[in-house]
Amino acid sequence: MQNPQARNEWFLATTDGLMTLKDIALFLKKELGEAAEQISTREYPNWVVRLAAWFDPAARGVAPHLGKELRSKNDKASRLLDWNPRTKEEAILAAIESILSSEG
Repeated sequence: MQNPQARNEWFLATTDGLMTLKDIALFLKKELGEAAEQISTREYPNWVVRLAAWFDPAARGVAPHLGKELRSKNDKASRLLDWNPRTKEEAILAAIESILSSEG
């Protein structure tokens, strides 16, 4: 970081906005077609996930976050660093491409 105003500052490298897991699943199904056939878009009520958390470590990791919206803003990084992040969609596709290429 070359800008002196960035000294001793913290920045979130994120895009603004919110996407639910279902939004991400639907986006991936649209973009990846048959390659995304195993991705589920099913939603379960929170109480079902909390019940499953007693038995399933994956559900246990998700349960504390149910009903919460985690939002972030990148305006500070954009302003001080003249930085423009990828779109949410570009970031998701890049992450999937990275995962798939590492499995190869």
